[in-house]
Amino acid sequence: MTKASRGNKPRQYFVSTRTLLPLMMAGLLALSACSSSLFSIGNDPLTAEAVEQSRDDLPEVYESDCYASESSTVLTAGTVDDCIRTNRGAEFSVALVGDSHSAHWSSPIEAIAEKNGWELTYFGKRGCSLEDNTAKFRDQGAYDACTEWSDALMKQLLDKKYDVVIASNYSRAKVVVEGSVLDGEVNERVRAEGLKRTWESLQRVGSDVVVIIDTPYLGSDTPACLMEHLDDPGACNASFEEAVLNVPHPEKLAAKQTEGVEVIDMTESFCPKLDRCDASKNGMVVFRDKHHMTASFASSLTAPLEQKMAKTSALGAHTS
Repeated sequence: MTKASRGNKPRQYFVSTRTLLPLMMAGLLALSACSSSLFSIGNDPLTAEAVEQSRDDLPEVYESDCYASESSTVLTAGTVDDCIRTNRGAEFSVALVGDSHSAHWSSPIEAIAEKNGWELTYFGKRGCSLEDNTAKFRDQGAYDACTEWSDALMKQLLDKKYDVVIASNYSRAKVVVEGSVLDGEVNERVRAEGLKRTWESLQRVGSDVVVIIDTPYLGSDTPACLMEHLDDPGACNASFEEAVLNVPHPEKLAAKQTEGVEVIDMTESFCPKLDRCDASKNGMVVFRDKHHMTASFASSLTAPLEQKMAKTSALGAHTS
């Protein structure tokens, strides 16, 4: 429709009821005919193929030299610049760090960083949370390679003074104190104290710290369960109580005790209405095992994660 020229009264058009009613009825019939497809958007069926592929649905950082193996004690075999994922040389610098639970957030965070012009650097190590504690290594006691790697990472973070450090770690990990493996509330408390010390060290050099609360723990192998319940994937869901409330969260405890640390909690993306926690959504498998997100599902959370980031003081001014 063209705009009315200045000074001229725009022409008015009238449609009679006799003409309008058939048009309305035709529109309603067309809507009815395609209603099933319209309302199925966001609820695609789960397929056996999707379940089979989920175990190998991994984040790209696993292929990089900056996700350290269990035995590695170095950040990278090359230079730390090799670990820059987006916008090399950008003024605003962000480091994403932690164990495999930082890795499974890397896909959406990398997309957000690319879009918003952040220089994003990733450092991760399997089974190694960045905290001032001695981690437990499988059934073999102290995870010494984690301690060495963490020392190297802290040196890099303190020297570089990133604008923001984003941390995410497996909340159920255990630590060793004087040769004994801790458990339960004691383990949670000691881990929180170690996280607090680490975050305060980063804050002292001017880095803001943003913590992504750990993902729910469904407690069973998700692909195996879904393969057995393709016709009823909801059978593999977990209750909010068992997947979230009954899981230790040292990062939550540490954040409450550390002034200035900001928290991003994505739990509602996994557990609608904080009722159940889903094993699959919109035809995607949520977890490729008991607690690691598939890269596909993680990427589907890019928009809501960006919205949460935009509300933080650390990232908000740099997030559209």
